[in-house]
Amino acid sequence: MNTEMILSLIDKYFEGNTSLQEENQIRDFFLAGVSIPEEIAPLKEYFLSIDKFSNTLPSDNLEEKILARIDQEEKKRKLNRSFNIRMYITSGIAAAFILLIGFQQTIKPTGMKSTVEDPMLAMQIVTSAFAEVNKNMGKGMTNFQYLNQVSKATEPVSKIQMLNNSMEKAAKVHYFNKGYKAFQNMHEIPNTDK
Repeated sequence: MNTEMILSLIDKYFEGNTSLQEENQIRDFFLAGVSIPEEIAPLKEYFLSIDKFSNTLPSDNLEEKILARIDQEEKKRKLNRSFNIRMYITSGIAAAFILLIGFQQTIKPTGMKSTVEDPMLAMQIVTSAFAEVNKNMGKGMTNFQYLNQVSKATEPVSKIQMLNNSMEKAAKVHYFNKGYKAFQNMHEIPNTDK
C-alpha cells in the first residue's frame, strides 16, 4: 500500500468518514512494519493501541465497578453540599454576631453620669435640657410656616375646581331637562295608528 493512500485514509479517519474496512487497512499498514514516513510515525502507537483495546473484553464486574463509583461520587457531593450549608449557616451566625457587637458599640451611651445626688442640681439639668429642646423645636417649627403659605396659595385652585364641578353638574341637568321636554312632546303627538 502506498504512502499517499495511507495519508488520505488517515485524513479521512480524523474527519470521521472511514468505514470499518478502511480502518482495518490503516491498522494493517502499521502492523506490517514497513517503512513508515516520519510525518505519520507518531500515529503508529495511536492506531495500534486502538487495535489492542478493541480486542479486549470488559471485566465481568465492570457494571458493579461503575455503579460503586457513581455511589461514591454521590456521597462526596452530598458531603460537600452539607458542608457548604453548614458553612453558610456558620457565616450567617458570625455576621449577625458582628452586627450585634457593632450596634452595641454605637448605641452604648458614652460620657453620661448615671445619677445626680443633689435634687436641685438635677432640676437645673432637666430644666436646661427642656429649654434646649424647646429652642430647637422653635427652629424646626419655622419651616411649617412655609407650608401654611403654600396651602393658602392653593385655595383659589381648589375653588376653581369646585366651580368646574358645579358647571359640569349644571350641564348634565340641562341635558336632562332637554330630554324630559322631548319626552313630553312625544305625548302630545297625535297617534295616527288608529
